[in-house]
Amino acid sequence: MASAPAIRRQISWARANLSPWIFPILLSVAACTVLLFAQFLYVSVDTREWSGNLLLLFAGFAAWPILRDIRNRTFDPLEVRNMFLYFYSLYVLTLPLLSFLAGQSASPNVSIRAIWYALFLCTLALPCFSQGYKNSWGEALAQSVHWPPPESIVRLRKITLIIVVGAGLWFCLFLVSIGGIGSYVNAGYSGMYQIEQGKEHLAFSIATFPTCILLLYHLAHRAKSTRMWILFSAVSLGVAGLLMGIGHRRLMITMVLGVLAYHHYAVRRIQTKWLLVLSLTFAIGFSVIGIIRLLPDKASSETVAVLREQSPAELFYAYLDQGEAAPIFESFPLLIEETSHGMQYQWGRTYLLAPAILIPHALYPSRPPTLAEWYTAEFFPSVAAQLGGRGLFFLAEAYWNFGFVGPLALMFVIGVGCRFLHSLKKRRHFDRRVVLLYATVISWIPSAIRIDFATSFKASVGSSLPLVLLVIWYGRSRGRMTIPENIW
Repeated sequence: MASAPAIRRQISWARANLSPWIFPILLSVAACTVLLFAQFLYVSVDTREWSGNLLLLFAGFAAWPILRDIRNRTFDPLEVRNMFLYFYSLYVLTLPLLSFLAGQSASPNVSIRAIWYALFLCTLALPCFSQGYKNSWGEALAQSVHWPPPESIVRLRKITLIIVVGAGLWFCLFLVSIGGIGSYVNAGYSGMYQIEQGKEHLAFSIATFPTCILLLYHLAHRAKSTRMWILFSAVSLGVAGLLMGIGHRRLMITMVLGVLAYHHYAVRRIQTKWLLVLSLTFAIGFSVIGIIRLLPDKASSETVAVLREQSPAELFYAYLDQGEAAPIFESFPLLIEETSHGMQYQWGRTYLLAPAILIPHALYPSRPPTLAEWYTAEFFPSVAAQLGGRGLFFLAEAYWNFGFVGPLALMFVIGVGCRFLHSLKKRRHFDRRVVLLYATVISWIPSAIRIDFATSFKASVGSSLPLVLLVIWYGRSRGRMTIPENIW
């Protein structure tokens, strides 16, 4: 018979190693039970009767952590968890809300039942994200990171300017290959894919622009040099004008969000009320720009007259439908319907093949298409024929790989990642390089939600993070001195 100390050691071991798994196991059992019942609802019950409650349930799950922080007076709008929940809710709720208001499916491509089933999975994934964020794994991972010595301003200036100038020269080579900047701007957003065809290895330089702007802001703040601030302002205005000229909303959002996050944590805290105003403005402008892009170059008097004849409900319907969020989420219920009709699951294949996207087509002509490319060609051939693209909701890819387990597991992993990033910033809040890394990851959240993993891997992991890590590593001081935590 085991002694009392041995039993206590066994209990301590079980608490340390098994306790993090108790809630996920119970949640998985409950999820399987609920999903079986939801599958019954999906095929047999009028969804109009419970769709409103499902919308409220999703909103409650998404808002609960934020409301709890507000009650405890610890709410920070730019905390990585809050930013993820904001963009996640923005993409998820648009199409179901539009369908609820219309009383029918707001998309001609999917049924109303598939939309509510997709919303149900997104709702069920929120507790998984919350559990991943509360889990101790992210905290433990942050504690295991050994940070390099303090940075040298001279080395920081050198590596930052090399990266910025290199990205600019790479983009100039792309412009020369297509006939100049006039060809690029005149092509606009709709023709961007055509002129980039076959030149992806050069056109990819534009994806590094938001990171270059953030690096310049970091250098200007650390060096406290007037020339650096002038350089940052000039390059920022030029890049913003270019991105606006071609209608590249995603990179504009990335650039603005990265600079805001860095300023908030490294320079001066931005008041919550102003951040909320910016969030509301973004949510409204998100769809307004999408509608403007669909209008002809010169709006005629007939167009204005038609708009005036529409009721407020019809205009609101068009506002949500023509924005970016609704078509992105549409991919989730669409893939749910296709798998229910016999389309095979991928079992992780799309994730394993993601690094292949870094190889140019010239070196790998038979490179498999990304999931977003396949999705566009399969379901929107007219868009694919014009070399256009279609956004893909990140949970749609998880579902196509692993069924209903995929979105739940992915949200748990994202929760652990958010906790790791938050804990790393909290532990080393005095080190501006950590804030730089934090702002970089924050800035790519809206892009990662709306594209497949391979494209996200290419855009963020393939460009932003290597550049930032290169600056952190090369810019370190040669000495081994430490920075006092109260120096800032």
